[in-house]
Amino acid sequence: MNDTTFISGDQTHENPILLALLSDESGINVTGSIGRDIIAYLNGNISDPIRLNNYFEADLDTYQSGRVLYPFRRLEEGRHTLTLRAWDTHNNPSDATIEFVVSSMEQLILEHLVNYPNPFSDQTRFVFKHNQAGSDMDIRIEIFDLQGRLVRTIEERVFSSGFQSTPILWDGTGNDGSLLGNGLYIYRVTMKTPEGNRARQSERLIIFR
Repeated sequence: MNDTTFISGDQTHENPILLALLSDESGINVTGSIGRDIIAYLNGNISDPIRLNNYFEADLDTYQSGRVLYPFRRLEEGRHTLTLRAWDTHNNPSDATIEFVVSSMEQLILEHLVNYPNPFSDQTRFVFKHNQAGSDMDIRIEIFDLQGRLVRTIEERVFSSGFQSTPILWDGTGNDGSLLGNGLYIYRVTMKTPEGNRARQSERLIIFR
């Protein structure tokens, strides 16, 4: 959904874009012949297939790969499944299925917060999942030592085309510019939308030099 960072089971908003990357050595069948369409089934509804031939775009200078971009509109909140079927030019079908959870953009979701590498010595990157694809977000990262003292604050405005944040880099320095010592730290990420909605999550990291 939206970009290649999406993992089956992730959150989306009500208007996600189906992104499907297709490839086959013999080529992709996009002729639209009876029973050989590129189709998708939402929630197993085989009686109402979504025909995607017109949403397929071949990669440059090749007939063996391409992508489908299809915009969904006003999906109901909750868990959904989506199955896509495509055919090669020898009439062999292939299916793939994903799950996703639709939540209203008014209900801000921040989840799967990680930093990598962890432990780290020189630098690390913070990344998380959310349901605000296509929106600007104000991100505040606060890092605390085990005595509860705030040792570093990072603030950035980011834009994500998909449902995973752009990685935010940190070099392991405190607010005074000096390198923080080895040990365990707690970090808290707060995400704020232009409308003022907020979501927050905390995790741990280790500095080891």
